[in-house]
Amino acid sequence: MRDRADRLTLGLPRFHTIVLLNRSRMRWLESLEFLQAAHALYRSVGFRRIDPYEQHSMESYQSRQQLENFNRITLFMEMEL
Repeated sequence: MRDRADRLTLGLPRFHTIVLLNRSRMRWLESLEFLQAAHALYRSVGFRRIDPYEQHSMESYQSRQQLENFNRITLFMEMEL
């Protein structure tokens, strides 16, 4: 069973991340700076750090000051599809 072999080789967190990304076709993500283990996982599946992008998850309901604070403590990443 190839799925089982992949899970054992890649490790479950990385395997599940790859499956979810393939299903969702996710291209951008935001992650708080202190979540370094998550960042390593995202990099391992092809994400790279980028500047904050327009229309991220907080854009529609945060004040300008809150957005600036969010951008300071957040890592923005992108993956080429």
